Amino acid sequence: MNRRRLDFEAMRDTMLAMAGKLDVSTMGGHAVDIVGTNYSTRRTVYGFIDRQNLPGLFRTFDFASPDTTSPQRFNTTVPQQALFLLNSPFAVDQTRNLLVRSTPRPGRRCAQDTGSL
Repeated sequence: MNRRRLDFEAMRDTMLAMAGKLDVSTMGGHAVDIVGTNYSTRRTVYGFIDRQNLPGLFRTFDFASPDTTSPQRFNTTVPQQALFLLNSPFAVDQTRNLLVRSTPRPGRRCAQDTGSL
């Protein structure tokens, strides 16, 4: 399988999906807060973007400026991206959820036993 760089939206949605927390039941609707401490589990495309005060998280992951047109995003790899994945409460919570989800429990077969890997 080829590795490729994910943009912020795809990375966040993938983390939620792997942890089993991605809410795909609601389509459309109002924008939700995805950067606060009480983050939403809806897809990132439904995240609220404040054009006047763009959170640093978006700038860290090369989010396109909401004030101008941008035919393509810049691709940067900076230490702040790794620090977000190591230290953010969101990433820590999704890692815990993934761990709980992947830990075999009595009466539940793991993916290796069922041959689904």
